[in-house]
Amino acid sequence: MNKQNKRATEDPIQTKPDSQGTNSLVTFRLVTFNVKSMATVFFVASFLISAFLMFSTSARAQSFVENLSGSESINVTCDGRGFQIERLSRNSVKLICNGSPSNPPSQPPVEPTLPPVEPTQPPVEPTLPPVEPTQPPVEPTQPPVEPTEPPVAGNPPERIVGFCGNTTGFTPLTDLGTSTYFGAQGGLYPGGSNIAPADYTAYAMNRVNNINSDERFVMLSIGMSNTMREFEDFQMLAGNTPGVNSNMVIINGAQTGQDSATIADPSADLWSRIDSKLGQIRLDGSDVRVIWLKEAHARPEVTFPNDATQLQDELDMILDIIDNKFPNVEVIYLSSRIYAGYSDSDLNPEPFAYQSGFSVKWLIEEHMSDPTYDGPALLWGPYMWADGTNPRSDGLTWACSDYKNDYIHPSPDGELKVAEMLVDFFSTNETAVWFRD
Repeated sequence: MNKQNKRATEDPIQTKPDSQGTNSLVTFRLVTFNVKSMATVFFVASFLISAFLMFSTSARAQSFVENLSGSESINVTCDGRGFQIERLSRNSVKLICNGSPSNPPSQPPVEPTLPPVEPTQPPVEPTLPPVEPTQPPVEPTQPPVEPTEPPVAGNPPERIVGFCGNTTGFTPLTDLGTSTYFGAQGGLYPGGSNIAPADYTAYAMNRVNNINSDERFVMLSIGMSNTMREFEDFQMLAGNTPGVNSNMVIINGAQTGQDSATIADPSADLWSRIDSKLGQIRLDGSDVRVIWLKEAHARPEVTFPNDATQLQDELDMILDIIDNKFPNVEVIYLSSRIYAGYSDSDLNPEPFAYQSGFSVKWLIEEHMSDPTYDGPALLWGPYMWADGTNPRSDGLTWACSDYKNDYIHPSPDGELKVAEMLVDFFSTNETAVWFRD
């Protein structure tokens, strides 16, 4: 078949959507070619037939036929329903509109059967106004809140690592008076006083008057290494001091390494050595009438006031041992440590040396306030603590030269300083009548 005799065998049909978005509006075109001559111009007679048919309520299918004589187009609307096209002949087509829309809505919207429920009550208003914050929020730039009552001087100090020339700022008990150190009142005796109450002084005088200075009696020292060294110098110094009682036998019972915790045990080596020294001069425990007691707790691990009460308890146990071993003791003089602020040792540095003064003070006050106590009079001996080179009210200071290299044990200068304080105290104190001829 050549090009002149060729005829179209297909009629392209085109669809386009209507305004509802369905393909119910159809445009189709049948095209025929006059093959007799290429020069012949196709004359196309067109007419437009529009048929608008309404479906009945029974939704029956509708159909209609269109005859096309040449090249023309028609528009058919099926009201949004689907359709089918059937060719009847070369120039005739049949359009069939379906009985129902091609994309019917699944279900018509359900109208509410009841009117919307009105609220039976108005919304509840808050019965109380919102709670305002009682305090304004803390701004980050706000300084920390200061305590209402500041501590006396912060927390009790722990071990002070000292050096030569160091001072602590602590006030000697003899200068502290009624002021306090972390709540503990100063002074050697109750009420911040450095003098024993009159009634207790009277009790002490009754006790010391029982000492017959015309017979031999023993003045004994008890304590650790510092006590031993200091009392050695006292023995020499007292022996060369005019007016000292010649019937008094001075025995140094203090011993190196015998701290308060150690000799609170009656089986401690110190006690047996004292017995031995007494036996060497044909004396025994019944001959001991006066004691100087100076002790410390080695390497304390608790802070004030626990360290002070720990030493106080140990001193109390030592008193019980003294009462059993030396039944005729009339008076016990007690002293606390010398200054220890230059030492970096943990043996007994500051503040423990200073705080040992409260141990002695509280021990004396405990027995002084006990109406049933009838043992030896407990009195302060010389109070030896001063804050390094800061002179206390009577001028006492402690220089680096007063110590050995460990700054715990006194040097010969320091030993002599303590010995002189002892001699001066016993030469002038009213209860030390036994010391003088």
